[in-house]
Amino acid sequence: MTINDIYNTRPKFYKILPSTGINKLNKIQIYQNDFLAELHPSGHKINDPLYYENIFKTVEKTDSKGNKYQQVVEIAIERVSIAMQQIILTKHLTHLCGKDIRFVYSGSNYTQVKKNLVKELKQGWIKKNMETAKYDFCKSVKATGDGAFCAVIDKGKFSYRVFSALNGDGLHPVFGFDGKLKQFGRSFTAFDYEAGEEVLYMELWDNTYFSRYRYSLANKNADQDGWETETKPTPHGFNEIPIVYKKVDKGACWSDVQDLIDKLEMALSQLFENNKSYAFRIMVIKGGFEIQGDLRGQARAIMMDDTDGSAGFMEKADASNSFTVQLEQTLKFILMGSFTVLPPEVKGGDLPGVTIKILYSPAVEQGINDKNEYNSSIDEMVSLFKHGYGVELEQVSDYDGLDVRGDIDVYVHQNDAEIISNINTSVLDGSLSVETGAEKHPYAASDEYDRLLKQQREELTGTGGIETYKGEEDNTYNQQQAQTK
Repeated sequence: MTINDIYNTRPKFYKILPSTGINKLNKIQIYQNDFLAELHPSGHKINDPLYYENIFKTVEKTDSKGNKYQQVVEIAIERVSIAMQQIILTKHLTHLCGKDIRFVYSGSNYTQVKKNLVKELKQGWIKKNMETAKYDFCKSVKATGDGAFCAVIDKGKFSYRVFSALNGDGLHPVFGFDGKLKQFGRSFTAFDYEAGEEVLYMELWDNTYFSRYRYSLANKNADQDGWETETKPTPHGFNEIPIVYKKVDKGACWSDVQDLIDKLEMALSQLFENNKSYAFRIMVIKGGFEIQGDLRGQARAIMMDDTDGSAGFMEKADASNSFTVQLEQTLKFILMGSFTVLPPEVKGGDLPGVTIKILYSPAVEQGINDKNEYNSSIDEMVSLFKHGYGVELEQVSDYDGLDVRGDIDVYVHQNDAEIISNINTSVLDGSLSVETGAEKHPYAASDEYDRLLKQQREELTGTGGIETYKGEEDNTYNQQQAQTK
């Protein structure tokens, strides 16, 4: 494939339309720019006068010569756009990314050496901010329909990059017949200070090499499609393409309820416009009168010279009950369709864990679905991280041979005191090991069990932290415990 072929390979998203009766799916293409506009309240359709028109009114005016004429003027109306998409996105990401990745060893013969490698892997994951990488990757997919994680080895050090339409990147994945990613391109623009203009670039990865190209029809070194080599193909240092790409066909996480969000904003805009005229009482005055004070503020007095004159207020119009029901039901089905739960009002103290799970069950159900959908991408990220971090520590073979995968833990609002009590009870009655209890404790560090062993050793030997603990000394420690008993 040529560079131009890869550049023209872009993910497509579709909106399903009602069936036409023909044996073919009725759909129209939608674009990631639509998702970006929906994400920001200023880009919502309600702010478009072609979608929700202003009021046009004919008024009578007088020119400089005293002649009267009619003129049509445009009166701006109230427009209400709400950040509902950002609320849905934040709620989804909280449950999907609220807890750190749980590393699961899937191999056999879990020796102390492998335990130490897993512990170092966990610490390296935190050190390299891989939880942030996971969040940025998931946010891109949730907000724009796709995203890409890129592992990087630069001068023997591991780092990462996340590509997203949120940052102005164009993603160009190329898949083989087996469904695996074969090549990946990332297009972007950067300002060329010499040329004084924005220039289009394309970065390209395959199973072995990384390269960068620049688009320029003016340069004679460019190929027939206009691409010239900026960075020659160089090995990227991985055994596979260092890209994790994910696409969700329906697009953004709020796409299923976008039509309802548009209707809610329309209803709110009509309510606000209606309230400008009818939310406040209107004063009615009969007969001749004179007002003392500022008409724009509070009148101090009204003086009437007509014995038949009177003044009073018209009562303000009450909002229709059906209109209130419309707003409430629209919001209800937006939250229901997006599996979003707003914080409930809690009148008492701490709630039991089962009550919390019931209150947040729609969000938890969405989190479980997301876990199964994103786990394969997390496994690919862990695999690339193992190799890259192994290169950095000069232990490539050890980390490549480590049979470890990453598993997403869905975040559920919880009562920490209740969980700690349950863990302590399970450890004491022997149904849960001390090691598992240390891992599951809400406040535990990644190496909590090792810290407990070290603390016990110091208490037995009286070293008070002077002794240096190494995982390989466990056998000696166990012998000391046996002698003590």
